[in-house]
Amino acid sequence: MSTDIRRYLCFPQSFTEGRQWFREAAAAAGGRLSAAVHSSARGPTGEALSTDIAWFGPVSAARVLVSLSGVHGQEYAFGAAAQLEWLTGPSPAALPSDVAVCLIHAVNPFGAAHNSRANENFVDLNRNYFDHARPVRPNPLYPELFELLFTKDMDEHVIDDVMTQFYAFMDRSDPLAAMTAMGGGQNTHPTGTVYCGTEAEWSIKTLRDVARHHLGEAERVAIVDWHTGLGAFAGLASLHEHAEDTDAHRWSCTWWGPSVMTSIHSGVRPDFIGTVSRGLGNDLRARGAVVADTVFEAGTVDNRSVLGALLIDRWLRIECQDPDHPQAVRMRALMMERLNPSLHSWRTGVLEKTRAVYANTIRGLAAWR
Repeated sequence: MSTDIRRYLCFPQSFTEGRQWFREAAAAAGGRLSAAVHSSARGPTGEALSTDIAWFGPVSAARVLVSLSGVHGQEYAFGAAAQLEWLTGPSPAALPSDVAVCLIHAVNPFGAAHNSRANENFVDLNRNYFDHARPVRPNPLYPELFELLFTKDMDEHVIDDVMTQFYAFMDRSDPLAAMTAMGGGQNTHPTGTVYCGTEAEWSIKTLRDVARHHLGEAERVAIVDWHTGLGAFAGLASLHEHAEDTDAHRWSCTWWGPSVMTSIHSGVRPDFIGTVSRGLGNDLRARGAVVADTVFEAGTVDNRSVLGALLIDRWLRIECQDPDHPQAVRMRALMMERLNPSLHSWRTGVLEKTRAVYANTIRGLAAWR
């Protein structure tokens, strides 16, 4: 298995392969393994799907690093590779005293298995982690954006035409409102992107169970959620949001560097609904833990092309009548290459940076007083 991992630079070619690699590597490194098997969703060939958890270090450790992979299915391979890279190095056997690492593999197993951003209900899990009993922040520009972005047909020319209209929409709109419409989350269009759903999804309930059963004694927690798409090619950017006068902010900047904007236009950060790292962090804060949470984005291609990949994903899930048609196969391959590049230089570049993130965070947790 070690030979296979190195051959592919830790990047699995499917969810089934990635899960096998993860469990074998975690067991070989001495981890305590558990799994949450999905109650209803299945993989492309009817296989069972699960989110797997591997724990290293003392069960009652006061300081815990939580690493998440596969919140967005198209980006799963990178997060899985980051976890495998850590698992197959010396770190699992050399943790500081009173520090534990909790690896959560494939938060969105349906998306990972089907190469889709959203889950089995077309809900974006990274907009679903919040209290659904409360009113959702309105997104008044989304209906206009929905009509502009989503088409019955899909090819490179359609994407180019739509993107031209999208940037015109951005230029004539308030920057914050427009960016929030595009990426912040919405609950009015179930077949549109960044749909936040009407209740907590299976994956979010699973994370809450992990927090209750594995993190109940943690006093200081660092949460790292691996994603791809935004930023410079093979770069790694941290997106953390903590009040500047807090310990979490000071430690986050020390471990991960300054937080960056998450904008594809105009340098404005959207007003997000229900992000996973923040939602999990808030659950732990409510129980008295001090938490520093971040999303890491591994840059792939230009922002316009990344957004085009999201349009392809939505077309494949909602509009495409034959997923095996040559056009669908071609569009899927184009989408995946934009969010999970196969270039050796990209994979080696981003994995080298993930090693540094794990090392800095574990060292920082040990020193966090």
